[in-house]
Amino acid sequence: MGLTVRWLDRDEWPTLRELRLRAVDDAPDAFGGPGYAAEAAEAEDAWRERLTTSDWLVVTADDHARHEEADTESELNAPTTVGLLCLTPRMGDELAAGWIYSWWIDPRARGRGTVGLMVDAVDARCRQRGWTTVGLGTFPGNDAARRAFARVGFVAGAQQRGKLPPYPDFIPMTRQVAEHD
Repeated sequence: MGLTVRWLDRDEWPTLRELRLRAVDDAPDAFGGPGYAAEAAEAEDAWRERLTTSDWLVVTADDHARHEEADTESELNAPTTVGLLCLTPRMGDELAAGWIYSWWIDPRARGRGTVGLMVDAVDARCRQRGWTTVGLGTFPGNDAARRAFARVGFVAGAQQRGKLPPYPDFIPMTRQVAEHD
């Protein structure tokens, strides 16, 4: 599976919407927030706002679309987006300068180096901004995600309370940004 990463442009809200909804549908307990129905009902302006306040990374697999849902040869060979994450500044936080939210990888693309590829892209963006640390949160019970993040250098901290409902308690994980590619 050939993988590529890129940051979404500000006008790519349909791509963001489609991927975020796939992620929430695939793993509803892995994300804080209002849930699939509420996010699916959000207007275009809300999706555009997400792209103006944060950076969104997507991963595309060039041979991932080979599945029974493909109706044409074109669809069979079309690249498929298989990963998503959001990177935003973490204002006033002693844990990290940048924070990753909404990290999701399509189950069929897991275990193929996708996490490492995404971390490399995040590190490059953090270096552009002068950030030396980046963090994320995982929910208690999401041991598979914590193990995947630990393999690329994230270190778990003590469990913390969510700041606002409906966000539950979480386990912060941080890592030093790599100094170069």
